[in-house]
Formats: sequence, C-alpha cells, structure tokens
Amino acid sequence: MAGGGPAGRAVVVTACIAAALTLLALVGAIALRPHQTSTDAGTAGSGPTTAAANATLQCSDGPCQSLARTTVAGSTVQLLANGAATTGRVRIVTAQGLDSVFETTISQLGAKLTAQSLSCVNATTPVCMVSGSGSEGSAGEVFLETDGNWTRADAPYVASGGYISLRADGSQGPEVFAAQTTCDPDSSQCPTDPIYLQVFTVTGDTLGCTSPVSKLDRLPGWPNVTVTQTQLRDCP
Repeated sequence: MAGGGPAGRAVVVTACIAAALTLLALVGAIALRPHQTSTDAGTAGSGPTTAAANATLQCSDGPCQSLARTTVAGSTVQLLANGAATTGRVRIVTAQGLDSVFETTISQLGAKLTAQSLSCVNATTPVCMVSGSGSEGSAGEVFLETDGNWTRADAPYVASGGYISLRADGSQGPEVFAAQTTCDPDSSQCPTDPIYLQVFTVTGDTLGCTSPVSKLDRLPGWPNVTVTQTQLRDCP
C-alpha cells in the first residue's frame, strides 16, 4: 500500500509533530491574550468583576491604572487610564452585577485625564461625566443610567474656554456647563469680554448662554458656577 514504507511513516510522524506544535502555539496565544470587555469607543460589554480580571484591562500601551472611583445609584463607577493618562476607560458595575466598560472618547480630542476627571450626580436619571483638558480647551463625555443600564451620550461636549462641569441642580435636572471663547484670548483682536457659559442638558440640547465676561472667574458663582434660567439667552 502506498505510504506504508519508512518514507510514508516519516511523513505521518512529521505531520503529527507539526499539528502538536500548532496546537501548543494556539493555546499559548489564547493564554497571553488580554481580556477586554469592550474595545469599541461606542459600546459596552459584560466583563470580569474580580480584582484579578480588572487588572487585565488594557489602556493603550499597558495595563489600566485606577484614577478615580465613586458610587452613584448603587453603581460603582471607576475611571481607568494608561500611565500617561492620555487614554482611558470607564468601568461601571451596577448593583445587579452588570459590568460595562467604555473607552474614553475625549482622549481622542487631546484631553488628559486626572483624579478629578470623574464626577457623578444622583438625580432622577443618574449621570456621570468624565472630563479633561488639553491644548485646545476642555472636553467632557456623559454617561446616563436608565432602567439599570448605563449608556454614553451621543457626543462629547467641548469647552474652548477651558472650563466644563456637571451640575446636579439645573432648571431641567442635571446640566453641563461649558465655557466658550469667542476668540483667542491672547489675540489683539479679541473683544473685551471674550468668554461666555454655554448650558446643555445631559442629552445634548443647548439651553442657552450667559452674557460674555472678561475672565473665567467672572462667571456667575465662580468657582462653583451656578446659572438660573433668567441668566440665559441665545448663544452667539
């Protein structure tokens, strides 16, 4: 029968060794692969809840490091980042054990994360915001809890004036305050009052803007900025 001689047995042995090596390589690759609950900036997925599993989350060039943690409406919210704090993840574990991870989108806008980047408010709709600043100003992204499920708002908020905050006691529930500038403050063509406050709902609608002022510390109530509905007008 063909292949029954020494040459045929050599082919069979060689094939078996190759198959075994391939299997070992696959097992090794699986063992070394980092476990990530989500790598898509717009999605969230279920993932590990133990401390050991949390350590496998990757932030850009290495393991994630914890920057901030808080609790709101029974959910634990944690901000993670890489060593340089230039990329990050938001991990939210609900009281029911739903574990979701979001990649930060404001990092793609050049915003750097800090220990003060995470803020949450426990309102009718629990809300958290992750914010940061970069060379082009500040930016923030909002996460909302509805019926026990956390989702990200459609788009990040940008504050060219370098100030952004999440406020719990707005006229329409939680609101986002973003300082905007009408020009480069260092420009000789900049008006006397270049900075105004733009107020948003947490779902992205603009509620209005304040009258412009000369500096950030002239905003109403600085540094705990507060704005009433009567102080808002149409935005420039």
